[in-house]
Amino acid sequence: MPKELRVQMAQVGSKHYYIFEPTTLKRRVWDHVLGQHTKVLIPVFFYMYNDELYAKCINSKIQSQTSFNPNRFSLFIPKNISYQSSKLISINTKEFHMSYLDMKLEDGSPYSLGCRNQLIGMSHSLH
Repeated sequence: MPKELRVQMAQVGSKHYYIFEPTTLKRRVWDHVLGQHTKVLIPVFFYMYNDELYAKCINSKIQSQTSFNPNRFSLFIPKNISYQSSKLISINTKEFHMSYLDMKLEDGSPYSLGCRNQLIGMSHSLH
């Protein structure tokens, strides 16, 4: 589907979740690409399956900006990721917990401040 026709947001309960914005999950999932468990994913596509709303999500690579302040970091995902990509994890949106604007870091500061509201597309692999 062309980018201009894709669903940009999904409402789950009273919360709004947007593509290319991190979200937390109710429980951790395994990411076979990065070889780690995670509770934070980034929805890239929303779709319906058996009358339920799902998201194809990516686990971003996180790189600390400074050793002095671990609460400042960059989020990296592949550029132009396709719907069929094996790097995507399908998640029922019922598993979504916190939207991007509600997410907090360990020190209580907004997640959005930590990543400076940026998501960086990489043209090479996440490994």
